[in-house]
Amino acid sequence: MPEGDQFINFDIAAAGIPAKSVADKQAYWSEKIQRSAPYEVWNANQELIRKTRAQTARLLEVGEDEIAICRNATEGLDTILRGIDFEEGDEIIYGRYDYPFLQNTILQLEKRFKIKGVPVKYDIAKASDEEIVDAYLSAITKNSRLLCLTHMLNWNGRTLPVGKIIQKAKDKNVEVMLDGAQSFSHLAFSLKDLTPDYFAACYHKWFRGPLGSGFLYVSENKIKDLWPLHGENENLSGNIENFQQLSTMDFPGFLSIYKGFEHLDKQVISMRLAKRKELVNLLIDGLKNFSGLQLMLPSYDFVSGGIVSFSLDSGNPARISKELKDQYRMLVKVIRFRDLNGLRFSISEEISEKDVMDLIHAMKKIL
Repeated sequence: MPEGDQFINFDIAAAGIPAKSVADKQAYWSEKIQRSAPYEVWNANQELIRKTRAQTARLLEVGEDEIAICRNATEGLDTILRGIDFEEGDEIIYGRYDYPFLQNTILQLEKRFKIKGVPVKYDIAKASDEEIVDAYLSAITKNSRLLCLTHMLNWNGRTLPVGKIIQKAKDKNVEVMLDGAQSFSHLAFSLKDLTPDYFAACYHKWFRGPLGSGFLYVSENKIKDLWPLHGENENLSGNIENFQQLSTMDFPGFLSIYKGFEHLDKQVISMRLAKRKELVNLLIDGLKNFSGLQLMLPSYDFVSGGIVSFSLDSGNPARISKELKDQYRMLVKVIRFRDLNGLRFSISEEISEKDVMDLIHAMKKIL
């Protein structure tokens, strides 16, 4: 069992421990900046930011001129939501289980611009893919302007059938924004295949990059009509870099992102994904007969990555989380949102089979 301030992190879905190559480079840049002028170091190494954009674009099979660096997925999504020229009466379709910060922005847009948010309701633990597709498509009307989708739900790790939904929505001339906070470098996919108009994700989860770093994708034909979040630089009008207002962010962190792409491609992502699914299924097998716990998915077949959640029939998940942390030095996520009440476990490549077995044993002791 870890000692002191060390933990077994079963919560990479919130933030992962930076990969050693990234952490080492971040420490290097931090020391260099402390011995020099921060802006001089930053400006002299802009090629590393361009390299990060190019590497991100290559992994997602889109153009470098469609990728902008930002703080996190939330900022990327906010940039898109606040940058579209909505008109009174326009509708934004979104899921009831989309990330709460995204829903908060939509609610604010409702108040400011007299648009209408249209929440899509479905049971994330029981609904079939076909039912979810139908739920989204039935929400589309002649006033629908934007459809917001989450690629992988943070609550239970379910991957939504976004390909079918995106295609049907675009057939009806509805723009689509995809939240990839949990899917980027976790699932092997291509934006070229999914074809959303907008996409945002972060580097500090499954990619294991610096905390507080992310990016957004804007399809080339949408860039000129989107307003930048932080004010427009007329010299960059129509250029994706207009959305990249890095200012005085964490210079060492942003200059280190590129290191995370070393030895990373879709084949590596697929190999890591297969291992994570093995460990998730091991955890499910170990907990499935525990009284009071219910798998927060329709079945094993819906395990799509390194996230799995269990509902509690009764009781407070915060108590279990606290005991796992205090007694066993294990970090898990409490899930309490709308009708959800349970615990989420997310597994990085650093988690071993022994770690999972120890978690099962700890849960047995606590429950």
